[in-house]
Amino acid sequence: MRVVYFSPVHLHSFWQRPHWMAASLLRHGVDRLLWLEPYATRLPRLSDLRRPSDRPREMGTTAPLRLDRMAVRALPIEPLLAGRAANQLLFFEDILARIERWVGGEPYVIGVGKPSPLALTALDRAAGRDNYAGSFFDAMDRYGAFHKGASREAMSDWESQLLRKVDYVQASAPRLRECLVQRRPEVALALNGFDAASIERAQRASAHLPQHAHPVFGYVGTIGSWFDWAWVRQFAAVLADRAPTAEIHLIGPVFHPAGGPLPASIKLLDTMSNADALARAAQFTAGLIPFQRNELTDCVDPVKYYEYRALGRPVISTPFGHLSERQDPGLAIVGAERDALAAAIDRSLTVRALPQLQKDCDWDSRFAPLSRWIGARSAARLPAGELAAAVSL
Repeated sequence: MRVVYFSPVHLHSFWQRPHWMAASLLRHGVDRLLWLEPYATRLPRLSDLRRPSDRPREMGTTAPLRLDRMAVRALPIEPLLAGRAANQLLFFEDILARIERWVGGEPYVIGVGKPSPLALTALDRAAGRDNYAGSFFDAMDRYGAFHKGASREAMSDWESQLLRKVDYVQASAPRLRECLVQRRPEVALALNGFDAASIERAQRASAHLPQHAHPVFGYVGTIGSWFDWAWVRQFAAVLADRAPTAEIHLIGPVFHPAGGPLPASIKLLDTMSNADALARAAQFTAGLIPFQRNELTDCVDPVKYYEYRALGRPVISTPFGHLSERQDPGLAIVGAERDALAAAIDRSLTVRALPQLQKDCDWDSRFAPLSRWIGARSAARLPAGELAAAVSL
């Protein structure tokens, strides 16, 4: 079975849920996967002119085998009806023809990671073809919350269309699933997780890095509009009182700058490979997840929580999304109150041993239902539109 996957993130970016999903599917029954790069589905903004690259210097050795990449060219005017027509005429016909050549006569499913007119067109074209075995939508974010105005309305409409067209839907967080269930009753929950092999490599690699002589509290990931700089500044102020020599390391691309000078204890590190970032995270005194609480983060189950905890690190997080509901002795949920921050810092400085995350939190376990669904499609070649009996939602 082959998979044509319309990804929400670039292949050569810091590894996120889509990368781990592709790797897991290729380990469990998928012969080849075609990774369609995302393209601009919203209207351009002035801030786009100064957005940094999130491409790491290297991808390391974890790239999935049997994966092919296809770039997508398009004009950033899709929320406009004329823009969609222009892209269809100028770019999409060629892309769809290239997809058909890649598929050949092999059985395949279409996977969508983010709604787009191109993905919707591909689903329409595939319907009724003998080698087409069905489609799935892996929703990892509330995509409309990233946009405003016409771009937001268009994304909501595309998502509604996608929910009607695909055969299988899974969401990455409970609140996100609740939002999708309002428009489609059958939505599976596939929480985020961690990759056990990557964690083991990171722990080995961290032993060869220079060891810190002082506590280091760290964050690994994109610094976007959801990043709570005010909380980080407050954390730094309290940390200076509790552990004057401690530092805060922020690893990842900065799309949302701090908007002013930062305390000397806060170090902005370059974007790096997932392997290098995890090796550094293995040395953290505690992992930080400083997200604002808003419409976007209410639907988030952060990957970094699983990675920090799989590395044996305690986690200090702001209250948001699915994380606020977790019962974990290694997790401290705190706002910006000085006493609460001080208590969380003190606990992380004295922690000796934490219970490990269970095996069912790894990526293969998370994506096992999707793998079984694809396997059932491959074995039975069910007509598009029928649910595979082997999958329990």
